Amino acid sequence: MKDSLQIDFARNVELAKKIFNLLVMELRKRKLLNIYDIQLNVDQADITINLKSDNLPGFKKIIKNILMDFFKNDTNLSSYEISEFENIIIVAKKIELEKLTRFLSCEICGYKTIYEEELFTHRYTHAGL
Repeated sequence: MKDSLQIDFARNVELAKKIFNLLVMELRKRKLLNIYDIQLNVDQADITINLKSDNLPGFKKIIKNILMDFFKNDTNLSSYEISEFENIIIVAKKIELEKLTRFLSCEICGYKTIYEEELFTHRYTHAGL
């Protein structure tokens, strides 16, 4: 079975293009470009990498190390985080949930929402309405 990997950039097309070019350059430099099929999907801001041959030991580790080195060495990208789930690597800005938006919460159960109307409706569930 041939390995594949997807790198998702959370709709950041410019970052996806930049990393795509970096990966192509790094894989060419390491003389590994000929064993990878690497594609940039601009619409989805992601990169798909497939091995052209059977499993290569350390396939994902090679790609992840290239990404980590790039993000570590570029101070403009220090706010980004690399997360991995099976064959998907997600590159996105680190944002604390509390800073993302101001939540309103139910005093009874702690239910959270950003909409006053939704909280108002939710409170009725405690009254059995």
